[in-house]
Amino acid sequence: VREKGMPQVDVGWKKSTSPKIIISITTGNQKVSITNLEIEPPWKGRGGFKLLEINANSKYELNISFKQRHDEDLSFSLPMMIDELGGWTQHLRLSPPPVEQEKVLRSVENNEK
Repeated sequence: VREKGMPQVDVGWKKSTSPKIIISITTGNQKVSITNLEIEPPWKGRGGFKLLEINANSKYELNISFKQRHDEDLSFSLPMMIDELGGWTQHLRLSPPPVEQEKVLRSVENNEK
């Protein structure tokens, strides 16, 4: 019963001008309530988090934006309540997002003599 009721959680960086992640949650045969999103410093999320309920046997994608990029790993936790199984916390860690390649503009000087 337990392995069929536990959700699968996948996370990855979203290509964007500001740091964002996508959390994909696929539930098993139990309804899942995510009660909070706990982000470890120095990372800080934008906006608040409201209780999220996901029905059994379904998939939900959650987009999280951050105030700024950091060179440290992103660590966060998702405390959940799973029907018939109780409380569970998923701890996740991601390497920092890749630094966007800045376009280098060069001036071309023409040295005519």
